[in-house]
Amino acid sequence: MSRARCDKAARGFTVFGGPSDDKSNTLVRFATFAMQDPPEEAPNATDKKTGEALGRRIDETAQKLSTA
Repeated sequence: MSRARCDKAARGFTVFGGPSDDKSNTLVRFATFAMQDPPEEAPNATDKKTGEALGRRIDETAQKLSTA
């Protein structure tokens, strides 16, 4: 088994309006996405900016958690 994704972090969000607020399907979907190969299509400029902004937020959060 490849360790290419070892020590990687991911982030996602979900909004569920049901009365039970069951997010198990979403969590399964996140796990499935995480196991897939990277997309072959290159991201556009807007996607890159969004990814960079998200990356900065993840880095800031990780820094705060590591010093807490």
